[in-house]
Amino acid sequence: MINKINNIQLETLSLFTKGYDKEYYIREVTRKLKVSPRTALITLAKLEKRGILESKTKGRIKFYSIRKSGLSREFMVLTEQYKKIRFMEKNPLIREVLEKTDGFMKGIVIVFGTYAKGTQNGDSDLDLFIAGRHDERRIKPFGKKYGIEVNVKNYPMKIFEKGIGEDVLLREIAENHVIIRDAEGFVLRAAKWIR
Repeated sequence: MINKINNIQLETLSLFTKGYDKEYYIREVTRKLKVSPRTALITLAKLEKRGILESKTKGRIKFYSIRKSGLSREFMVLTEQYKKIRFMEKNPLIREVLEKTDGFMKGIVIVFGTYAKGTQNGDSDLDLFIAGRHDERRIKPFGKKYGIEVNVKNYPMKIFEKGIGEDVLLREIAENHVIIRDAEGFVLRAAKWIR
């Protein structure tokens, strides 16, 4: 039987998707998620017991990080999908643009920049990263139709795989991203960053 995973657990795991190599301690989780220390402690302990996170103590502080395992990867894919759903619900106009342009993008498709950070304003561009192929001539008109400038950064998949973890743009994307397509492909590649 699969035990339930709740929103606070998914929100906690979302912190670990920021680069996939982060370590957090209880007070950081408390501050970032605006939850009580007890909630943070219980949540982190449950995720560790499930084998998704692991902990180590440095001095008096217990740090948590993603455990290297197949199960962790599956939960991180679920977390990335949860982030996408939340993003699409909060940004209906962007959702519309992405749905209309979906057929013109192949590979891993990621929103990054201000929209991924949640700091966008009325003048913000939609920054997309595509590891694969796309037809920019077909994508840009949909953005203009909805009054949104769409900027696409594109790497061929081989270059994406080679540069992952070292490329400046890819590190920025890893830090703040919403995966629109192929979360599993991204997580499999990002798992290499986990120390």
